[in-house]
Amino acid sequence: MDSSVHEQSFIVKALKEVYKKLFVLILALVIGAGGGLAYYFFKDKPTYTATKTVMLITNMTKGESTYQPSNDVTLAKIYLTDVSSLIKSPSFIETANEVYSADGYSGKIGSGNISTKYSADSLIFKISYTDSTKENIDKKLEAVIASARTNLDGKIMAQDPDLKDLQVKPNISVNKNITRDILFGTVIGIVIGIGVIYLLHILDNTVRDKEEFEKITGVI
Repeated sequence: MDSSVHEQSFIVKALKEVYKKLFVLILALVIGAGGGLAYYFFKDKPTYTATKTVMLITNMTKGESTYQPSNDVTLAKIYLTDVSSLIKSPSFIETANEVYSADGYSGKIGSGNISTKYSADSLIFKISYTDSTKENIDKKLEAVIASARTNLDGKIMAQDPDLKDLQVKPNISVNKNITRDILFGTVIGIVIGIGVIYLLHILDNTVRDKEEFEKITGVI
């Protein structure tokens, strides 16, 4: 018998078995999705993110009494990658923790909690701080930004670098993904359901068709 025909026959039989025990698969799907939903409500701990939009300002030209800020595209390409790395560096984090504790708050700021988002054509970018607790998360972010303001000068090749706030307070968001949890539970349900169907198929001694009868008895 041609191998492709044999493979098609096997697939057809497998699909028939799944169809016959469709209730098992549906039950597994429901249980899996329900498990994912339960995990979302009872086990999936939310994370909180404080985000603030700032602009890197560099004073490129000096008049008699004032500096002129520059938002040059070339500077963005040169400096923002460095700024993103520097604010997570040990010396910057140390200063951030000093600022944070000086304001009377307990706890530590971690470099792994900090992230930045920027484009290659602007000095405007976002700094975020993510933590498992919402308490003082905005204060931690402000301490990180304050540290950057203190330490950037001399760390990048720009004159008088500073970060200008483009919003008064950080935005705080909650990250908890119900879709991910239900989808994960559903996938597990599918795998378990197929496994149960296969196990029932192996344990089932019923003669299913003429071909199987002939194979068992040797009668043609």
